[in-house]
Amino acid sequence: MHSLNKTPTKYQRKRKTTVYPEDDIFISWLERCFKMSTCWSCLLLVASWICFKTHSVSGACESVQYGLDCSYICHCDVANCNGVTGCSGNCQKGWFGPKCTTENVALKKTTYQSSYVPNYTHVAVLAVDGDRRAGGGGFCMVTGENLPYTWWEVDLGRDYYIHKLDIYFRTDYKLRRNGVYIYSSTEANQTNTGHLCGTTTIKSPNITTVICDSTARYITLYRNQTNSDGKSTMDFCEVEVYICDPGTFGDDCSQFCHCLNGPCNYTTGECTGGCKPNWTGTKCDGCDSSQYGDLCSKQCSSRHCDGISSCDVKGTCTNGCDPGWMGTECIEKCSDGQYGKACGKSCVQRNCLDSSSSCNHVTGKCAGGCNRGYRSVDCTELCSDGTYGYNCNASCDDRHCNGNQDCDTLFGTCTQGCLSGWELKDCVVRCHDGTYGPGCKFNCSERHCKGDSTSCDAEHGTCLNGCQPGWKNQSCSVACATSTYGPDCQLSCSQRHCQDEAASCDHVSGSCGGPCKGDWKEIDCTGCTGAYGLGCSSSCSDRHCKADDAPCDHVTGSCGGPCDAGWQGDTCTDKCDTGKYGENCSMPCDARNCSNKDVCPHQDGKCIGGCISGFQGLDCLQVLPQTTDNTDTTVPIIVSVVSVAVVVIVVTIIIVVFLRRRKRSSDKNKADDIIVSEDDTKIKEFRHKHFV
Repeated sequence: MHSLNKTPTKYQRKRKTTVYPEDDIFISWLERCFKMSTCWSCLLLVASWICFKTHSVSGACESVQYGLDCSYICHCDVANCNGVTGCSGNCQKGWFGPKCTTENVALKKTTYQSSYVPNYTHVAVLAVDGDRRAGGGGFCMVTGENLPYTWWEVDLGRDYYIHKLDIYFRTDYKLRRNGVYIYSSTEANQTNTGHLCGTTTIKSPNITTVICDSTARYITLYRNQTNSDGKSTMDFCEVEVYICDPGTFGDDCSQFCHCLNGPCNYTTGECTGGCKPNWTGTKCDGCDSSQYGDLCSKQCSSRHCDGISSCDVKGTCTNGCDPGWMGTECIEKCSDGQYGKACGKSCVQRNCLDSSSSCNHVTGKCAGGCNRGYRSVDCTELCSDGTYGYNCNASCDDRHCNGNQDCDTLFGTCTQGCLSGWELKDCVVRCHDGTYGPGCKFNCSERHCKGDSTSCDAEHGTCLNGCQPGWKNQSCSVACATSTYGPDCQLSCSQRHCQDEAASCDHVSGSCGGPCKGDWKEIDCTGCTGAYGLGCSSSCSDRHCKADDAPCDHVTGSCGGPCDAGWQGDTCTDKCDTGKYGENCSMPCDARNCSNKDVCPHQDGKCIGGCISGFQGLDCLQVLPQTTDNTDTTVPIIVSVVSVAVVVIVVTIIIVVFLRRRKRSSDKNKADDIIVSEDDTKIKEFRHKHFV
């Protein structure tokens, strides 16, 4: 008896603070595992839970999970578990309801009773063994006889909010169901106290449902009323205590709530802490005005409804879809080959100039325009109002037919010929000087000359300035060979970069007739040469890439690497921002030590007016060496320096004076030598004259 009155353990108290529904389920399973299984099976369960948690975070539900954020577990066969709506039958043992979301928490739990009939001890557990058979002994519990009162109690293991429970009575002893009181409590209780859930009478059904609507750990059935046979014996075959799987509510726990914090009220479904994103209502069971779908995961704005449409849980567009879309939600594009309103138009019935033209699922637009005789975006309307030709861009009134003639929508042909001075089928080109050959049979305008083609020599029609791209021979009337195109037919079709490698090759432009591979551009998918950007308008040589062999993307012009000092941007054509200079424009002008900071060349930041005192270098960032000795010898050092300077100056002066005097002496000696030399000569002449 004392063991029944123990307070919840530390583990049980901690369980009450858990806020994650899936954790409640896991711990409940773990409790059962340690009660009924070996450690190996428990470890396997823990490993499975870790995998479940990890996968649920990644956003893909495992086969046993379902619902919003994969926060629900299917308690049924995997084959009956839908990833969105959950179970549809074949519930696991202990689970009930149309979606297997109702759990019998009394199953296999600890039970006690007040007394036993001889030879029928240990029968208390028969009321929670999951066997509902009501045929009598061996399947049902029974208390002792001739006692003033009897009781039976089950310990659910922890507190639960209990909405209802079912009692399966024996069908052969109806007297014993009379006067049974059902109590719920949070403490062990084998008396007629606690929360009274209900009572039964002799007329109570074999399966009696009792509403508790209370939080309890213990369920007690108590009887002190003797039967007509004078006995208070009590017996029943099964007691099932039901709770809803977290996140569900209702009598059969088949309704779902999506509360922000914790599960909802099991009975009313009310959420007290608000709803998860995209959900609304007191029960958080409806999508907000911007979402729809089974899990409110689809955005109403993603639909393509015709006009204004409400957005119910199915997202149905009440007025149908915009052109190009289909389905009740209008989020599916028209099937291949269809387009337009209700996808009712066929792409093959268009009259595109290019039969392989793509077919927009909304408009059916012919990207290359219409064939002769048709107009409109999808080229399904015949020419009218006196027009003909490609895209109906020629006017019947502009022809010069001989007499009044019909104007067919394809060529506008003048069936009786042209008026004098005009030619071609529709008589819109003057013959004048623009013809050549016998009888004005050939038109100069049919040639493909460079420059003016309205006139030519009458004999051969020679193109004096060469041919237009795509043409060759003397009169430029022969198209390039199949594998060549462009100026002088010098370009090879095999050097293009068409997405369709088998694309035709226009002899003039080399057009692929469709998109290019990757980032290649131009009509012949060969990109730019030495240039980049829209219309090849920017020169690669105008960039300031650091590498001499830097690439030049024909679309972006990117250097694919660093820029020269003072330049920035992918194309290295932007000067450093004001106040910056140097490599990567990383040097701030204000950091220099210039005497004049107003000028800051963006390449090197050179100080035009020199540096302030104490600094040197091109940008005056180098500090001049300074004496760091802080002793009292400063003055003697200065005196010594001055003394040495004075000595140097004096010695210099003495040397200069000495050299000047020496030079003067040398000059004087030279003069004396000259005089002496002259005197010797005179003496010699005198001696020779008078003494020889």
